[in-house]
Amino acid sequence: MGVIAVLAVLAILAGVITPMYFRQLMAARERATVTELQEIEAGLVAFFEDVGRFPTDAEGLAALVSDPGLALWQGPYLNLEHEEPTAQVSTDAWNLGYLYDRDPVTVPADAAEALVVSGGRNRLIETGAVGGSWTLNGTDDDLQAVISAVQSNRENTAVATTEMERLGAAAQAYFRDHEAYPTDLRQLDDAYLDGGLGADTWKDQWNRIYVLNPDNAATPATLTITSYGPDGVSGGGDDVDLALDSVLPGRKTSYFELAISQAAVAAQTSTALTGDWTVDRVSFDLAEMLEADGWGRPYEEKMSTRTILSGGPDADYFTPDDNIPPGIVPDDVVPVAGDIVYEEGTAETEGEHCSRVSFDVTNITSEAITINSMALTWVGPTAWYKKAEVDDEDEIEQDKPQLGSGDSGHFDNSVTLAAGETITIEIESFVDQHWEGGDGVDMSGTDMTVTFSDGSSTTFNTGSCSSSEEDD
Repeated sequence: MGVIAVLAVLAILAGVITPMYFRQLMAARERATVTELQEIEAGLVAFFEDVGRFPTDAEGLAALVSDPGLALWQGPYLNLEHEEPTAQVSTDAWNLGYLYDRDPVTVPADAAEALVVSGGRNRLIETGAVGGSWTLNGTDDDLQAVISAVQSNRENTAVATTEMERLGAAAQAYFRDHEAYPTDLRQLDDAYLDGGLGADTWKDQWNRIYVLNPDNAATPATLTITSYGPDGVSGGGDDVDLALDSVLPGRKTSYFELAISQAAVAAQTSTALTGDWTVDRVSFDLAEMLEADGWGRPYEEKMSTRTILSGGPDADYFTPDDNIPPGIVPDDVVPVAGDIVYEEGTAETEGEHCSRVSFDVTNITSEAITINSMALTWVGPTAWYKKAEVDDEDEIEQDKPQLGSGDSGHFDNSVTLAAGETITIEIESFVDQHWEGGDGVDMSGTDMTVTFSDGSSTTFNTGSCSSSEEDD
């Protein structure tokens, strides 16, 4: 009876303890598998960041601990203390193989870029299959690692963008010194970018060298700095580009140099200009500098005002808005005929002092042309004007200072000429004062060139004075 009693007690204990032990064993294996899946997820993201993709089906999860022969592989991506790391990374705590799907179809859609699944306690994978679809966050006991590189890529793209902006600032400084963009990133080392940053200075967050694409022949010169992004392929849709142009560095250099040259010209009023700055700069003790502007093109001179100037980023003096100084055009630059031309015989000079000039121009193209400024250039009377009308509508009115030969006047409203349309432009009136007011100046018989913001230039003679009515 005693033995029977003991056996009965042992049976009762076994019935209670064994299920408890089994539950604890399953829970421990589940915790171990969840922990390992988290490590695999982090390893796959790290692999993606280095290689630009997840392991192929053939490479499998073993690619996280053993180099499959990839140039950008920086693993191992898991720290496994096991004699068989490949076997350990491929199996769960129940010693059953993980399912790895590198391009899963999920419900909800597009919720994962890769998926690693364990069958869990019942050792059966019930939430989907490779080649089929997967249900995420189901009620069964499958254990899933849902992998997405989206957040990592977003962060890496932000870092790459910041690095490219730093490279761009260095490239702009390089342009100011060399009037050309670098063709190799190593040209920026030390002098323009901290050499202590090492080789990683030239690599993006996916361990690939940034790509430079300069176009120093463009007007103005341009530079594009590119990271090919996560996939490492040009034009793959995830490229990161930084586009630069030389407007800013060229302007900084030109303004700085022109300040020096203009100060020298202003200080030596007795030194005559020849019209050729490459010759004249020697006369002003500037022979060792100031030969070319910030884009590597020779400076010009406006003889009538002793102004040294640059044609700006577009190298075209007859688009004066971007000239340096703005609106100034050299006296001796030959204009190029454009799409807006003078109507022969329409120029008139009127007024008490023959100081009011009008003329017609026509759009000779088959397309509409919009203009927002014009510059009048003449060699003859020293005069200025402050007001111009287009078809009896006030379009330019500038005072203090008034506009002189070669100065660009901006329209209050853009003027559009339809195909074949003719407009009348009237200047009221030419005076002998630069700053404001002044007496009228006789402009009859003066050769003039008018240059519009679209680049069109046309010439005419103001002709004889036709009346003696008082100026407005």
